[in-house]
Amino acid sequence: EGGTDVPAVHRYLAVAAAFFNLIIPGLGTGIAACGSANGNVSKVQLSCGLFQFLTSPFLVGWILSIYWGYLIVIKAW
Repeated sequence: EGGTDVPAVHRYLAVAAAFFNLIIPGLGTGIAACGSANGNVSKVQLSCGLFQFLTSPFLVGWILSIYWGYLIVIKAW
């Protein structure tokens, strides 16, 4: 199901978020946090996006960003 902290978003937004996570780590995670289907902004998701961005120079953030993009897409489907 993609985890409990991953927000449910529309399929197109999920694919766009995963793409943005490949380009700029954490950006897609932040977009998904603000674009959740229930209208709430996920503070956990925003924190994860910031962590991904700040740790991307060490490749940890990049790997987590790709993984979260995958989770967002899986939960959307």
